[in-house]
Amino acid sequence: MSKLTSFIFILLVITLPSCKDKDPSTPPEEAFQFTQINESYGSDERQRFDIYLPANANAQTTPVLFLVHGGGWSSGSKNDFDGALAGLRSAFPNYAFVTVGYRLCVNGTNRFPAQELDVKNCIEYVLDHNEEYRISHKFALWGLSAGAHLSLLYAYKYGTTSYNPRAVVEYAGPTDLIRAYDETPNDLIRLLLIGVAGFRDTTDSLQYISSSPINFVTEFSPPTLIMHGDADEVVPFSQAGYLRDKLIQEGVEYQYRAYPGEGHTMSSIAAADAGLRVYAFLTEHMAD
Repeated sequence: MSKLTSFIFILLVITLPSCKDKDPSTPPEEAFQFTQINESYGSDERQRFDIYLPANANAQTTPVLFLVHGGGWSSGSKNDFDGALAGLRSAFPNYAFVTVGYRLCVNGTNRFPAQELDVKNCIEYVLDHNEEYRISHKFALWGLSAGAHLSLLYAYKYGTTSYNPRAVVEYAGPTDLIRAYDETPNDLIRLLLIGVAGFRDTTDSLQYISSSPINFVTEFSPPTLIMHGDADEVVPFSQAGYLRDKLIQEGVEYQYRAYPGEGHTMSSIAAADAGLRVYAFLTEHMAD
């Protein structure tokens, strides 16, 4: 499988909702030399991760890509990436992959910052045990939608005080929650934000501020790949521009790709372009 074909497959599987419900033709663990499934980093059943390792993995050189699923902070699963793992292995044969599970906000439980802290705790647990898992501390994050928000939040808010990612890749992620609430054309998104962060126009707006990645960008933030469809009906396209402008202001290396006519999920043409960009971006920034 070529890298282009691999990434078309990857992006279609992890961005199209219709694909998430399909079982992969090959169990993901069969594509790897070593796997550990449903590893625990906390007491909740959602505080689990899967780790997939290449042959000859070792704690000195094996890079790690953490994959953070979307779902509006209230749905989705680490298993959403199962269908993409074979393609990821083809594109990055020397990488380890960690699919991150986190608590979901359901019926008023697990509101912010539960998901943020779960992603942080998962990353720290895995990298604290890097010798056991045979991986290095060299890592990147890739998230989609709510997973993009959580990936950016970790990278910018904790990267300088905890483990620092080499790069972060995001597609269609909320970056400024107050403006996302104010500008989304989708009332369901406002309800999701109210459920997870409280009411926008009360003192709960402090939670919107503390949960917005854009508020933690500094000159020390990692290189960032921003991708977003300009016809996104869920997360306003303007969120990508706000983040780009903040990165420029702070002098942070970034790449920015707007996809004309694309919504919250990608067509195959956009997926092909995005895949090549992700490959080039990670290859550049994960190199020693």
